[in-house]
Amino acid sequence: MWSEQHCCHCHSRTSHHSITHSKFTAAQLHSMDLPADGFDTLGGAKLRIVKTTDGDLIVGGQQVGEPNYAMASNGVIHEIGGVITNPSM
Repeated sequence: MWSEQHCCHCHSRTSHHSITHSKFTAAQLHSMDLPADGFDTLGGAKLRIVKTTDGDLIVGGQQVGEPNYAMASNGVIHEIGGVITNPSM
C-alpha cells in the first residue's frame, strides 16, 4: 500500500512494516473511519494513518506526498516523504 520515496522495490523487513493487507485509494482513506490502532502490516506491526485538518494523510509519521502514485492489481502505492522504519502509534 505504501512506497518509501527512495526505496520503491525494497523487500527488507523494514518495507514490510509499510505494506498493509488492505488496498485503499487516498479518497477511500479520507472517507472512512480509520482504525485507531492502525492497519496490520505484512511485517506483523500496526501502521497508523492519520487524516489532518488540511486534508493530508500521515502514514507512520510520514506525510503522503503523492497519493495514488501507482495502481496495481494487488494494491495502491502512495509516495511518502520519508522511510517508515518502525510504525508508531
